[in-house]
Amino acid sequence: MFIEENKYIEEKDYRVYRQTDTLIYEDFKVVKYLPVFKGVLEEEDENFNSFFKDTNGWKKMNKLDNSHSVFKGELPAPAFKITLTD
Repeated sequence: MFIEENKYIEEKDYRVYRQTDTLIYEDFKVVKYLPVFKGVLEEEDENFNSFFKDTNGWKKMNKLDNSHSVFKGELPAPAFKITLTD
């Protein structure tokens, strides 16, 4: 899905708070790719088999840092399944 036709640029402002000051990044551009898929949170078990692709290749979803309270100790997974056939 990381092809030129799916590419778009998102422009945002960011504030980074540090102990001594605040850094402000205005009009920061991030390259993203469509489509954006939604997900669900699931408990991890031995059958948990979801992957994501980043710039370094495919990784298991259970390798993500899920320590943020929004995850409630669960793992994000796609809200759909794909079956590859020939």
